[in-house]
Amino acid sequence: MLINAVTRLAMGLALEALGYPKPGNVHRMRNFSDTTLEDFVVSGFTAVFYLYKAARRGAKVARGEKPRVLLGDAISGMVSKAREVSGGGNTCLGTAILLVPLATALGYLYARDEDPTIDSLAIEATNLLKNYTTISDAIELYKAIRIASPSYLKPEDVTDPLPNVWDPQFAHRLTAKGYRLWHVLVYSAERDVVARETVSRYQFSREAARFLSQRLEEHGDWNRAVVETYLWVLSRVRDTIVALKHGIDTALEIRRRAAEILRVAESSWEEALPMIKQLDDELGARGINPGSSADIVATAIALYAVEKRCRIVRAGKCVEM
Repeated sequence: MLINAVTRLAMGLALEALGYPKPGNVHRMRNFSDTTLEDFVVSGFTAVFYLYKAARRGAKVARGEKPRVLLGDAISGMVSKAREVSGGGNTCLGTAILLVPLATALGYLYARDEDPTIDSLAIEATNLLKNYTTISDAIELYKAIRIASPSYLKPEDVTDPLPNVWDPQFAHRLTAKGYRLWHVLVYSAERDVVARETVSRYQFSREAARFLSQRLEEHGDWNRAVVETYLWVLSRVRDTIVALKHGIDTALEIRRRAAEILRVAESSWEEALPMIKQLDDELGARGINPGSSADIVATAIALYAVEKRCRIVRAGKCVEM
């Protein structure tokens, strides 16, 4: 059933947050001042409604309809509800931008009686964004960002040709220039890795999902595989949030260190674990949060869960419930 597949997508939010230790991010032993582990877990539950909403829109497209808003309101709704239940923190802006198009693709594929895979979901998600999103979708994305209010986006940022997200006339300016959501994501992809994923058929998310699968086949330890996948992403992605808040040199430094630790982790988890904890403590002390990398890991878990048709994870394996 479609709702079961959507639930598997939403698993990514909670299972990513539960991974321990993930350097610089919320996990079972570290909360932030405005968000806790419980906030992320609950956000995973509340996401199901909005992901299902997007999936039904995808099904409509498969039947030949062209909705006025394809998925933008699902993104803004998911972010708004998560902020409500978390008491004001931002738990899912990046993951909403990544997962909602995948949910739309899920509905599209189900309506066509096609089995969703990692590749088919990613490819159709980008195709739907490119061919069916509207100006209204772009306006809803701006609303979502304003609701989440990420600290790394400033009113003084130069965002030409796009309107600044804090511009009170953003909706008018988007409409006047005819910018659909696809255009916003393409322009943003130049500096934002989450936007880049959506327009490039989820390149890193797909590779990360396969890496996660390989590590589970290797040792069968779910938590270890999630943390290793997080290190894999850190070692290959220049995290947008880190780069904007702390500079490119810091982002590159973290990428280098993650690669070094991952090489150790793949051969000896016991030897790597103190190194991972040390990096986690250091990033926590410096206030460095590689949140974009966490978003990609959550998406990788979601893709893996859908393809494996799993509802829960037990002893390193997906189990159908």
